[in-house]
Amino acid sequence: MRNINSAYIEYPGRELTMGVISAFANIAIDAADEKAAMIFQIPKTGTLTHVGIRFATVTNSQSVDVRIETVSASDGNPTGTLYDANGTGVIATPAQAASYEVALNSGNGIAVTRGDIVAIVIQFTSTIGNLLVSVSGGGTGGAFPYYVSYTTAWGAKAGAQVLTFLKYGNEYVNSAQFVGAHSSTYTEISTTGTYDMEGMLFSPPAPIVVEGMLLNSYSTRGNYDIHILDKSGNALSSASVNVLLGAGANPTGRILLNESVLLIPGIEYRAVAEGKSSTSFRLYYAEFMNATIREYCNGTIKQTLRTRTSGAWTDSSTRIPSMSIFGRIFDDGRKNSRWRFR
Repeated sequence: MRNINSAYIEYPGRELTMGVISAFANIAIDAADEKAAMIFQIPKTGTLTHVGIRFATVTNSQSVDVRIETVSASDGNPTGTLYDANGTGVIATPAQAASYEVALNSGNGIAVTRGDIVAIVIQFTSTIGNLLVSVSGGGTGGAFPYYVSYTTAWGAKAGAQVLTFLKYGNEYVNSAQFVGAHSSTYTEISTTGTYDMEGMLFSPPAPIVVEGMLLNSYSTRGNYDIHILDKSGNALSSASVNVLLGAGANPTGRILLNESVLLIPGIEYRAVAEGKSSTSFRLYYAEFMNATIREYCNGTIKQTLRTRTSGAWTDSSTRIPSMSIFGRIFDDGRKNSRWRFR
C-alpha cells in the first residue's frame, strides 16, 4: 500500500484573512515633522507604479506626500533619502476611512529590485493637518516587516504585516509581508426567520481533510454554528460554538467540526457561520477598493464574502471574510505541482 503524503494547512491562511480585525494600528501625524512609515522588502524586480495607503480618522485634511525611502542598515529607520529620485506621490485631500492607490512619479513609476528593504513614508506636504495613517491590519507579527512613527525622533518599531499594496503597471504583486490597504468592518448575522449565514465560497487546490475552521468573531455577542456545505447548501459537517467559552473581545476562534470531511479539488464548497441565538453574531471582513485588489490580496484563491439572507446567497467581489479552514492537505499526485510532497 502506497504511503500518502500530507501536511497541515490553514487555507487560505491567517496571513491573508486573520489580518481582518476590528481595529487597525494607526499612527497620528498632527504636528510639524511628524511622519508614519512602513518598512518591508520589495517582492519583485520591475517598475513600481503605485502603492496603497489608508487613513482612519481625518480631523483636518491637508495634502500628504508619500515617499519611497531607503532604510538605515544601522538602526532600521527611514533615512530621509529617496530610494529613487522620482519615488514620490501625493494625496491632495485625504478622506476619513478611505484607501488610496498612490501614483509614483506621476504614474510612470520607479525601478525597484527584489529583496531591497524600503520604507513607505507618509508626511504632510506643507500645511500641517491632523489625521491617522493606518499602518497595520494585524496578521502575522514578528520582527519584520514593521512600522514606526516619527515625532521628534523615530520611535519604537512594531512588527506586523504592514497595510499596503504594490502595483506594477496593471499588475498587483502579492507578498505575505502585506495586508492590502482595506477597510475592516463586520456584519451582523441575524437569527430572525431563516437563520442567516456568512462565509466563503472556495475550491481547494488539492485534497483537504478539513478538521475545523478559524474565524474572527465578536465573542460577547450571540452563539453560532459553523458548517462546511456543498455548493447546493447541504451540510457536510458542522459544529456549535458557545461564545461564553471564548477569551478576549475579538478572538480568532479555532473550532473543530463534529466530524472531519474530505474536500476534493475542482469542486466548490462553502465554509460558513450561522447565527443561532437571540443575539446576532458578528463576523469581520475586509472591504477592498475594487475586486482586482481583493484578488491581489488572496491571489488566485476563490474566496469572497458570501451571505445568505432568507435562503438566498449573494456574493461580494470586493470583500474577504476573516476565516480559514484547517486540516490536512494531501499530495495531489501531479508532477511539478506545488502540492506534491515527494
